Formats: sequence, C-alpha cells, structure tokens
Amino acid sequence: MVTLLFTGAFLIIASLARSVTGGITDKLGGGNCCLIANFFIGIGSIILAFCPPNSQFHVLNLGGCFVMACGMGFLNSAVYKWIP
Repeated sequence: MVTLLFTGAFLIIASLARSVTGGITDKLGGGNCCLIANFFIGIGSIILAFCPPNSQFHVLNLGGCFVMACGMGFLNSAVYKWIP
C-alpha cells in the first residue's frame, strides 16, 4: 500500500513539474532545458544511490525521489518543446 502512495506522489509531482516548467522551457529552449533536467535527475539518482533503503534517513530517500520526479517532469516539458 505504501508503494502505491509513493508511486502516486511521484506521478503527481512529475505532472505538476511538467505544467509549471512549460513557460521556462518556452523561454530557454528544449535543448538547454534537457541539460538542466538531466542535472536534476542525476542529483536525485546520487541521493538515492548513497542512501540505503532500510536506513533511518527515509527523508533523504523521499527527497531524492521527488528531485528525480521534478527533473523528469521538466524533461517531459522540454521534449514537448521540440515536438512541433
């Protein structure tokens, strides 16, 4: 049950990040925003890589997941900028 809640939260945050960053993508362009979004995805992956899943630092695990969700939503809006 908890896994479903985290999955739902990830999807909602990624969808909200896509709609919020649409204006930024229009101003900066798709290529630049892809680089920025991949940076956020990389930071989230590093946070998740160095926090074991059964440690007392659950906040860092959630933070890493949510940083990745924001990066993936931003990347989604950047890709849609390239599609005519």
